[in-house]
Amino acid sequence: MLRFEEMGRKASVGIIVVAMMVFFLFTLPSKGWTSEDPLDARRPFVSKMAPPAKTFSAPGYCDSWGGSTSFESIRSVTLTPNPDGTYRLVVQVFIANPTGCTVGEPCPEYDTSPEYVNVWIDWNGDGFWDESERVMDTALTGYFNINYWGTMTAFGQFTPPIDVTEDPTWLRANLGWGYDPDDPCMPSWAWGDVVDQQHSFKAPMIKNITAKGVGTAGTNPETGSPVRLEAVLETPAGYEVDACSWTGDLTPGNGDAANNCRYEYTPATGVGPKVETYGEKRIKLTVTFRHTGTGATGQKSKDHTYKVFFKKGTPGAWGDDNGNGIPNWFEYWRANAAVPGLGDADVFYDQTLGNNTYGYWSSADDNVHVGGAAAMTHYPSGINVPATDDCPGGTFGGAKGIDCAAEVVVHEHRHKTIYHNWDAGGAWEGWTDSDRGVPSAAYNDGLPDVYEWLILGTATDKVDSCNLATYKSATYATYGDNEFDVMTLSNGRTGIAANDWANPGKQTNPAFTPPHLFTQHL
Repeated sequence: MLRFEEMGRKASVGIIVVAMMVFFLFTLPSKGWTSEDPLDARRPFVSKMAPPAKTFSAPGYCDSWGGSTSFESIRSVTLTPNPDGTYRLVVQVFIANPTGCTVGEPCPEYDTSPEYVNVWIDWNGDGFWDESERVMDTALTGYFNINYWGTMTAFGQFTPPIDVTEDPTWLRANLGWGYDPDDPCMPSWAWGDVVDQQHSFKAPMIKNITAKGVGTAGTNPETGSPVRLEAVLETPAGYEVDACSWTGDLTPGNGDAANNCRYEYTPATGVGPKVETYGEKRIKLTVTFRHTGTGATGQKSKDHTYKVFFKKGTPGAWGDDNGNGIPNWFEYWRANAAVPGLGDADVFYDQTLGNNTYGYWSSADDNVHVGGAAAMTHYPSGINVPATDDCPGGTFGGAKGIDCAAEVVVHEHRHKTIYHNWDAGGAWEGWTDSDRGVPSAAYNDGLPDVYEWLILGTATDKVDSCNLATYKSATYATYGDNEFDVMTLSNGRTGIAANDWANPGKQTNPAFTPPHLFTQHL
């Protein structure tokens, strides 16, 4: 009997041992995750075999998932601008008090481990958060105030750097319990949270730069006249402009900090494109801003490109930088190859022609003489020659500036070519010209029959098949087909716009719109 009682007692002890083993098996945290951390050991078991799913991450930045948010998480991150240019940062953290701590009783879980909160802002927008971009680094310990359950709040205030990016940029806030995740790119940790947000900041900026001529046609920048540079600045409350500096393809100097960084300089006259004369200019404005509350300064820079032109002037008042009587437009277009053929050795500006004449070719000196009208509009009223059986017809006129000059040069060179085609050894030597001297010796279109018939499309028995004596001028009654040929060949010829640095001209705004003048070829 005693033996059975002893055996029963031993069996009872065995059952108790097994029960205790089962109890500990299901209540202790899993080995390898929390058994070495006495703080973790106090928390109910939460599986953390995989990183928590993060709902949103800053695109292009390093990944960070945080940890389990079962017992603490970031409820909100709020940024609020202040009137003085600073920002107020508020991070709210919720804690769930998993072990039921109460005020007045020991709570090792929280009393010895703060809630660590870190915040970074990518000020320069380069896609990285570095240590200089941390705006919060705090450890929340005010558990008594909420009786270990509810929302704890971290506060911060900062002034954005003056060179903060003007584009939207990214904030990262993280939270850690039992571990301070002070690296924004830490992939994960046991307990905590990560929040990414996009923000834009009001900081000083250079929004735009303008360059205008003072007292020039169309207010376009022009050599020999002041060029006025100004900036459109955005200066939020709490900031002021301390200094402005202009550098680059200009006479460097400091602008007026109290007046939109205004700065004036005068480009030198003379041939270009050169840094000191006309051409495209690349400049930089650097503005030093000051935060009035802290006295901190910083700089913003902006590049700008604009064009400086030479003074073209107007008929009777042409720009003439060197005072030699030859207009700027003729000398600079020639130097810059803006008008094909204008630089040829047989082309020169004839001051005796005045402003109402395009030019002419002279058999006496075998040169092309260019007049003032060549820089204006070719046939400003237009010439419409109807097509007939003896004439192919055509519409002419409207070319302006360098295009007008291009047509004039080709036009007069063609007169020269036709004349020399009849020279000994010339292209047309010995060819038949049936309408030469018909009805009198004064009538001569200078074109051989085969050319008129096969190429030009005019009659071989008329010197003015297209009746230019009516449509253009009576003088062409004796050689109208010759004039029609050169008009056709030169029609639509153009200058090179990129080489036109005249003001006004092809590159100016507004573009060249010449006055209406009576003009002629001789």
